[in-house]
Amino acid sequence: VSKLVTSILIIKLIASNEVSLDDTIKKELSDFPDERVTVEDCLRHVSGLIDKEENFLPNKELNREHLITDVTLDNYGEFLYSDHGYMILQFFLEEKFKQDFSTLITKMIFEPLGLKSFKYLESLSDINSNTFVKGYNQENHELKDSYSIYPYAAACGLWGSGTDLLTFIQEVVNGLHGKS
Repeated sequence: VSKLVTSILIIKLIASNEVSLDDTIKKELSDFPDERVTVEDCLRHVSGLIDKEENFLPNKELNREHLITDVTLDNYGEFLYSDHGYMILQFFLEEKFKQDFSTLITKMIFEPLGLKSFKYLESLSDINSNTFVKGYNQENHELKDSYSIYPYAAACGLWGSGTDLLTFIQEVVNGLHGKS
């Protein structure tokens, strides 16, 4: 869901002429090592950015500089599902708009739609067990310690209620029918 919401944010920014699909990542992230990679490449998972396992572990500290500069782009132009590409989009937007991703997406997506439960959590203690879905095993017993926090907001860090997710999806469907 995080990547879908990030994509909708970028579509909204494109519609208001604040971002272009053709914008190169290097335009905002001068340390990014490749001139070819664009916003569209990252959205479509064809940037060539490879998810290195050691970079995308739950409950790990986010190393922004490392994710921007330590990249492998051997497969540029080929589809390769990539959390890394969405993290690069997050950093691109943060640089462009001079605010953190959570603030930007809250102002542009969550608040206008009234999505009060959508948020990016910093720690497991931020979880309200009455709000978020719990995991269960085949015997219908609640899974203990089934939540993981990923500090990669744009790629996989969004939390929210099923009700707010339905509201968001309905708004996307309305937009597809010109009713948003």
